[in-house]
Amino acid sequence: MYSAYMGSSGINAEYMGSSGINAEYMGSSGINAEYMGSSGINAEYMGQQQDALETEPDPILIVKLGPGQRIKAHCIARKGIGKEHAKFQCVSALAFHPELDIKMDPEDMAQLTDEQKTELVACCPRAFELSPQSRDIVVKADAGFAKPAMVDEAVKMAHEWELHNLVRVGTKPRRWIFNIEAVGQMSPARIFVMAVEILKEKLQELRKGLEGLQH
Repeated sequence: MYSAYMGSSGINAEYMGSSGINAEYMGSSGINAEYMGSSGINAEYMGQQQDALETEPDPILIVKLGPGQRIKAHCIARKGIGKEHAKFQCVSALAFHPELDIKMDPEDMAQLTDEQKTELVACCPRAFELSPQSRDIVVKADAGFAKPAMVDEAVKMAHEWELHNLVRVGTKPRRWIFNIEAVGQMSPARIFVMAVEILKEKLQELRKGLEGLQH
């Protein structure tokens, strides 16, 4: 990797390509910028994200130069993984939890006042809503994607009202929610699918090693 600094224009550029090259770039605007994109996703099925591997990711914008400005650099690319150094890491934050299975007890719900129903829904709007017809609390279809901490607050509220069965929370088997924040090299969906593929390869190698020991 080679870093070039142009003091007159305040540009600090780093470039990682696929091979060692000599590069010249002429900018078309007077903007000095470095860009690293980031976004988060909830990935439910690996199969739904498979198309992420079939398309090339958008190129990473390193620097924009103004009219008449240019940069020349000799660049050497080296692959690595986050275990070697943080600069190779493509994820800045990752969290996962099982998909929640939330149920409401109709008998306990019948004891709630309208004020309590509104308060419970406001505590976790990601999971609950008020039915405009019956004025009962309804569990949303995608309530399983709610943050467990927010649902726990609703459970605590129900216990404070001594309605211990009002909100019952379980988990759906073999269903997980991943929240991934990427730093720009690849999309979160692509990172997730590639990570699962690498894990599968490692498990296959482990199986072969164990089978070899048995023979």
